[in-house]
Amino acid sequence: MAPPPAPAAERTSLLLLHVTGRRTGTVYSTTMAQAYQRLIDEVGVANAARRLGIRVNVDRAPTRDELVDAVRREHLSVVRLRTGDPE
Repeated sequence: MAPPPAPAAERTSLLLLHVTGRRTGTVYSTTMAQAYQRLIDEVGVANAARRLGIRVNVDRAPTRDELVDAVRREHLSVVRLRTGDPE
């Protein structure tokens, strides 16, 4: 089941990440800024910056607005790698 389309304003300004659960097949959708923020929250700023290949120029975790701005300005993305048999 596909998620509903985003409003026109969001389609032109945000990149959505769709992840399918490995065991359940449940589809989760999130913005790129949320994906970056989730990793920063899970592993800390320094580790997330290293994993994502980004530089954080503040001594704290970036805010959501700062991440949204960085995703848009720097055209950041996440690559999804799948293991197992190709579909």
